[in-house]
Amino acid sequence: MKQLKIAVSQCLLGDEVRYDGRSKPHPFLVSQSTHGVKFVPICPEVEIGLGVPRKPMALVYQDQSIRARQIEDPSQDYTQRLLDLAVQKESQMSDIAGYLFKARSPSCGVESTDVTGWNKKSSGIFAADIIRRYPQMPVADESVLDDENLRDQFFENIFCYAAFNATPAEFLKDYALRWIMRTGNSINDLSHKKLPQLQVIYFDSLNPLIARAKRVLNLYRALKNNLQLFACCFGEASHLIHRYCVGDISFVHLEQEISHLLAEKSATNYRINISPDERMLRL
Repeated sequence: MKQLKIAVSQCLLGDEVRYDGRSKPHPFLVSQSTHGVKFVPICPEVEIGLGVPRKPMALVYQDQSIRARQIEDPSQDYTQRLLDLAVQKESQMSDIAGYLFKARSPSCGVESTDVTGWNKKSSGIFAADIIRRYPQMPVADESVLDDENLRDQFFENIFCYAAFNATPAEFLKDYALRWIMRTGNSINDLSHKKLPQLQVIYFDSLNPLIARAKRVLNLYRALKNNLQLFACCFGEASHLIHRYCVGDISFVHLEQEISHLLAEKSATNYRINISPDERMLRL
């Protein structure tokens, strides 16, 4: 797989691009920035031509729509410029495997930004349009980085999304088995669909499975199912899986040992052969 690219709100990487001229660096992102995964910085407010520092904006509910307006001078409406930027990002986004937005931002929040005149929170204007245009791409705000389980789940989503786009025919045997079982009764209905349509249907079915917090028992069953294809090392691998289940070894240790066992068989199951870049993000 080619180098993974994850779009990130630029202030989270330590760049001083916020309205007040400051940054909001997240320790996890800063510490990972040299580990082979490329973080692509994006600040939509700067990219639409607003300076640093600048007058702050806010979301406002008016005439049954949400607008991004300058707080001091509400006649300054930035909504269309932010939407236009999302369109302009199309060529760049085709190479992006996931997006980490800045929480509570009027341009970048993900269901976390206050809206004047409305009793609900909303996504920022730019973030909402990116999510609408790329519904299968994993997105979150930086709060997921503060919880080990949520962070691991998010990066699992990202690497699966990247692998799916790169090699859909070889993708995720362990998850694919569940998808086949889930859609088996209507598989004939899918035969007339073209590959892009099937990819969307498949990934929409796969995404909820990835999004569920992983249970040790489920992972145990998936690994055992895969390893039955390689009878010569099944016994030794089963012992390693048992050690993982009782907490003697970590998932990364388990993955490394099983990868060594399967190397002679040229196994290509993506969720067993985890890349070094993913291993660094999921330690």
